Parts: sequence; C-alpha cells; structure tokens
Amino acid sequence: MLPSEDGRQCALRILLACALAYTASEHYLSPNALPIGSVQPPLEALSVLILRAMLWITAIWLLFGLRTRVVAALGLALFYGFAILVPGVHMFSAQTAHSLFVVTVIALPLLLRGGGRYSLLQRGWSGAL
Repeated sequence: MLPSEDGRQCALRILLACALAYTASEHYLSPNALPIGSVQPPLEALSVLILRAMLWITAIWLLFGLRTRVVAALGLALFYGFAILVPGVHMFSAQTAHSLFVVTVIALPLLLRGGGRYSLLQRGWSGAL
C-alpha cells in the first residue's frame, strides 16, 4: 500500500467511526426523541440500548484501528440493523436510504483494503499483549 493510501484508509476509518457514533447518539440528541405521553415497550427499549452500545463499541474499535476489516463489517451490519429493523427510531425514508448509501461507500474500501498502517495497535490485540 502506498503511504497516501494508508492516510486515506485512516481517514475513512475515522469517518466510519464518527458516523456510527453519531447514529448511536442521534436519538438522544434530537429534541423530539420521545414525545410526551409515548411509552416505549421495555423489550424494544432494551434492544435499542444494546444496539447503541454495540455501535459505540464498534466506533471506538475503529478509532483504535483494531481488526478494521472485521469491525467495519460489524459496524456496517449494525448500522443497517439500526436503520432498518428498529421501528420508531428511524422511519425508512429518503434520508435513511441516503445514510445507508453513504455509510456503505465509506465502509467498502475498509472491507476490501483494511484500515492502513496508521493505528494505535499495529497487529491488533496480539501486538498489545
């Protein structure tokens, strides 16, 4: 890989991490998150909480550069699941389709080429232990 490609892969990795972190935080940042008088079923609230936590963990792993190909695939799958399968959080619209397209375009080079050599731990967990 050329040095410029490493920088581009690092930038894509950080962009994907920011997109996943924003998606995990988006519902809490919006002023109309839960209208007054609406009640979310406990199981749905728990599943949304678990998806948010997994999105945050994936974003942190991407920032550290740990197993970028696997973590990018996991992040992409979690993003699709969060955007499509969680009712009430996202209604499928043109904005949701656009978000899915943008995150897919960001994640595809990471899936194909990896995250580059600019990471905190070069060889994943084996380099840290």
